[in-house]
Amino acid sequence: AEEEGEEMGGEVRAIDLTEDHKPGRPDEQARIEAAGGFVVELGVPRVMGYLAVSRAIGDAELKQFVIAEPEIHVKPREPQAQRFVLLATDGLWDVMSSQEAVEFVWKKWEEKDHGAEELVREAYRLGSYDNICVMVIDLHHEMIAAQVEGGQQEESNEWT
Repeated sequence: AEEEGEEMGGEVRAIDLTEDHKPGRPDEQARIEAAGGFVVELGVPRVMGYLAVSRAIGDAELKQFVIAEPEIHVKPREPQAQRFVLLATDGLWDVMSSQEAVEFVWKKWEEKDHGAEELVREAYRLGSYDNICVMVIDLHHEMIAAQVEGGQQEESNEWT
């Protein structure tokens, strides 16, 4: 999942940029079944009774049903308002909402990693038993700004 933190007068608001790839989503379940698989409810919907996500990288046993192909959406962007992007695996989103996660990051903003490592620990503390991976991308970081200003890359007002 990918969340965006939009700065609003010292506060931050989460904007969901993606929808989780879960086997219980009607479109994902239909895709899995069309490939010859099935989804079963075991606490949460699972592909072939095992995996609780419908898209992943590197699951050899379920490769026919669990694909690595991303969904790509282009959305308008406001460079001055949007401060960061938070990328995380389902181990975080299973125990924390988008808003809770971006508020956590915002409170830790001055730390070197903007609280990413602490956010992982918080997810474990909240009871996540899944793998948890978190990345915070500072959209106003000087290296990103320098690349845009220096002509090394064109600034875009869209998310891809």
